[in-house]
Amino acid sequence: MINRLLKRRFGNIKDSLMTQVRNLSPDDLEDLREALLDFFEIADLVVWLEQKISSSLSLYIMQA
Repeated sequence: MINRLLKRRFGNIKDSLMTQVRNLSPDDLEDLREALLDFFEIADLVVWLEQKISSSLSLYIMQA
């Protein structure tokens, strides 16, 4: 579902971005659905994904 929403909003999206979206957890996908309402351009998605990845990495490091 989120793939269709993203493509409808922004058109064709790079495969690398879509791979990152597909690898999100169910909770992160829910967060993305909400955040998508505030996105104006594809750069907003890129920033959101970078923030999610960096926060997930930080959490992983703290647990190790």
